[in-house]
Amino acid sequence: SSLVGSNACCLRWRAFPCCHPEAMPPPKKKVEEEAPAPEEKLPAGYSVGCQVFWTEVSQVFEDTGELLKRGTGGTLTAVPELVESEREDGSKDYRVEVVEVQFEGLNSEPRRVPLAALSLEPLPLELLDELSTGLRLPLTGRQVEQVWDMCDDLSAQARLLTQLLAIDESYASPAQREIVCDYHIFNLMHAKVISLNSLKAAVFVAIMQRILDMMK
Repeated sequence: SSLVGSNACCLRWRAFPCCHPEAMPPPKKKVEEEAPAPEEKLPAGYSVGCQVFWTEVSQVFEDTGELLKRGTGGTLTAVPELVESEREDGSKDYRVEVVEVQFEGLNSEPRRVPLAALSLEPLPLELLDELSTGLRLPLTGRQVEQVWDMCDDLSAQARLLTQLLAIDESYASPAQREIVCDYHIFNLMHAKVISLNSLKAAVFVAIMQRILDMMK
């Protein structure tokens, strides 16, 4: 009986060879996740060759001196790279933060710009800070609306206009600052009384600003 028991024990050991450390299979190597093509991670509606529009404030490129105006259209020409991050489950996430755009009216090579600063749709006129005529608007139509919304609080209007028009930086004397601020508040209130829309009011403010500049 002892022999039978010994043989049975031996059979059981042979039946489970995986219990022996040397018989354990080697751990599987982690498969490296291959990064997708950069253009595949563009948001819906965006693609290489699509038309886009600059939504940030107008800016000058220091290397060429060219002016990129808010609302300028262009063609998305390339997605130079992806930004990689890790999800909670350990997998990788890829996103587009920068793209290359050939803007209309600029003679330089395509510019690398943030994707978040672009739109697929033309900007509403109320967001433009310069008209196609070349008239620069000190206030956009949307900013005019913000000032109008504060019509019951003159102090808040004055603070907002002082900030938007950089009055403190333009006039050294406190008395001058107060006069200029009141001047713009009056012009905006007058524009609203005569039923100008916000864009026309912004143009009116621009004209009155030019008159004020000529009096300096």
